[in-house]
Amino acid sequence: METTQKHRLNSTPTPHTRTKNPHKRTNHGSNNQKIETTPDITLKELITEFNLHISTVALSKRLVKLGYTFKKKTSHPKEQEKPSVIKERELWHENQPNLQVANSVFLDESFINFAYARLYGWAKSNQRVHEGIKDVRFKRQSMVSTVCLSGEKVAFVFGGTLNRELFVEYLRVCLVPAFESGMYWWCWIIFRCILQCW
Repeated sequence: METTQKHRLNSTPTPHTRTKNPHKRTNHGSNNQKIETTPDITLKELITEFNLHISTVALSKRLVKLGYTFKKKTSHPKEQEKPSVIKERELWHENQPNLQVANSVFLDESFINFAYARLYGWAKSNQRVHEGIKDVRFKRQSMVSTVCLSGEKVAFVFGGTLNRELFVEYLRVCLVPAFESGMYWWCWIIFRCILQCW
């Protein structure tokens, strides 16, 4: 008995080596590159792309450890990536300090959709939430307006959506007569830009 205890005390413990599951290994470099080039790729698509044998929960935890979080995208028009548009935007930013802000007219459009209604409601289990909603699809009230630093505004309210014909009518009838003659050229520049976008 004593010999056995001495042998246990003097013996060197054998280190425990855990064999990693090769199926759980992921190529973080490839994952990072794929996420950078395709930021809206889903977890299931990543698993299929790299033939990973892990769950979406496990992959999500690994991406969080790498510093990635799934968030809403900040979108922009695809046309902004054209070389000609990039050059024009750079020139615009360079010339901004020379703009006479006091003489600038800011224009924007907004609308009210009458089809808005709450989509969720409370009900008992196994029961639906019923409510009648008016059929006013594609009906909305829109407004286009300008404002200056002086507070002067020129608003135009109409039904439906803004198109080229309505915008031309707004410039001709509402905006140009409201400002001094020199402002006509600013309106014409805005008009030309809108025509290129439509």
